[in-house]
Amino acid sequence: MTDVATPGRTSEPWLSVVVPTYNGGRYLARAFAGIESQGRACDDLEILVIDDGSTDSTLDIVRRFGRRLPIRLLSSERTGNWVANTNRALSEASGRYIGFLHQDDAWLPGRITALKSLLAKNPGAAMALHPVWFIDESGWRLGRWRCPLPEGGKPLPPACVIERLLVQNFVALPAPVVNRRLAREVGGLDERLWYSADWDFWLKIAARGETLYSPLLLACFRVHGRSQTVAAAARPAEMRRQLEEVLHRHWGSAEGASLAPSVLRAANLSIDLNCLLAGRGRGWPRV
Repeated sequence: MTDVATPGRTSEPWLSVVVPTYNGGRYLARAFAGIESQGRACDDLEILVIDDGSTDSTLDIVRRFGRRLPIRLLSSERTGNWVANTNRALSEASGRYIGFLHQDDAWLPGRITALKSLLAKNPGAAMALHPVWFIDESGWRLGRWRCPLPEGGKPLPPACVIERLLVQNFVALPAPVVNRRLAREVGGLDERLWYSADWDFWLKIAARGETLYSPLLLACFRVHGRSQTVAAAARPAEMRRQLEEVLHRHWGSAEGASLAPSVLRAANLSIDLNCLLAGRGRGWPRV
């Protein structure tokens, strides 16, 4: 384990940012630049970069930004499991809240200030989140990843969020800030679910308390040819299996059991559509 220089690190940061990396030289500097754009809010962060044995310029970029950002570098041998690496970084986190930032995604200016303000009014919330922009390989905005949640600013009870989240995972990975204590209590992310681990995690967290929702677009989710979604489309049976496992796991929970049967029908249809759309992108036969 290696510690990179961390100017301004606080002993008890407000937010621990988990950044799993592997050969991310093409995009990683932009991800760190998005963190830098938060200005003085960076003083209340710790950034845990968990590298999976990169062989490109990734570690050089981490060290360069580590001269001015509170980065801690956790190195490991190549495992190929971003979920396991994320859990390892989570076990090292010391912030009151945790968030995730993949090497190809980015934050927009003002994100930390907006979420801090939201959580200051409701410090007992389990999670705070927002919609994001889809961007392409060059950073051009392609559209909005919206969340079907009420925008009135009031804390949302578990039933409200889970009913919608079971139908479709509308939470982009760089969007949420999660209570770290709850993240550990639910066991982190399921390391068997390389495709749907985040969906499962959001559902577990949403069941443990209120969710706060800001309608501001405060981050970017990059779509490109080597993304996790494209990789999943190459393994359609496993993609479907993981989605169905998460759905039925949470449908059978105390919160899911009280939902109308129409929610389950909509959720199954959503899985069918997601798999079909992914397949069209890979040239599967039409069905």
